[in-house]
Amino acid sequence: MQSKTSIQTAQELKNKGYKFSNIRVKIMQYLQSSKTPLTPSEIIQKLLKDGLKPNKTTVYRELEMLSKEQIVSELTLLDGKKRYEHSKLGHHHHLICNSCNKIECVKIPEDLEKLQAKIEKQNSFKIQNHLLEFFGLCQKCQLSINN
Repeated sequence: MQSKTSIQTAQELKNKGYKFSNIRVKIMQYLQSSKTPLTPSEIIQKLLKDGLKPNKTTVYRELEMLSKEQIVSELTLLDGKKRYEHSKLGHHHHLICNSCNKIECVKIPEDLEKLQAKIEKQNSFKIQNHLLEFFGLCQKCQLSINN
């Protein structure tokens, strides 16, 4: 299944009554192509690099609206910074480097769903969502420590 382009998604938003916005399209493109969640500051830097002059408030409003429309997912990791990633990634987890703060997305096999079901049953608890983050050292930082 091929994912929708940012232009198609922007057109769907326009059909829902939202105005068309070049900044919105760019934000969706950045998040769709990124292999790591982006902070609003990182998105603003990318917009500036592409010759756009984003208003910080506009970027935050766009991210809030895209999150509300479930086009992007908002997450807050242990450093307290809000980050955003495209919802097309589906449910996944993160590897976080303790040295350089690099974040990588990682999918966990279906066995985690079985474990979740077991935890629910053992504790008479209905899990609605979970976050799983792994902390350690990325390959680059491992090499720099060993040298």
